[in-house]
Amino acid sequence: MIKPYQVINCDFHDVLEVAAMQRQTIVLDYVAADGVQKEIKSQIVDVFAQAGADYLRLIDGELIRLDQIVAIDGLRLDRFPREV
Repeated sequence: MIKPYQVINCDFHDVLEVAAMQRQTIVLDYVAADGVQKEIKSQIVDVFAQAGADYLRLIDGELIRLDQIVAIDGLRLDRFPREV
């Protein structure tokens, strides 16, 4: 079952947008739909909102919901306070 979307910290969101604008190759840790934490090396090509949640699109077309991200290049989402 998919949990309701939780808004992420704006500063962390900005980190993702900068990586997308600069087409940086990043290491992304996230929790996949099956609940397993994964690590991939890729490029973010877009950060966008759709159907009440925020997503990023990787260069291979994969979509990842922002609240499923654990870290980008070792910078952990849980180091940023949750938005209310």
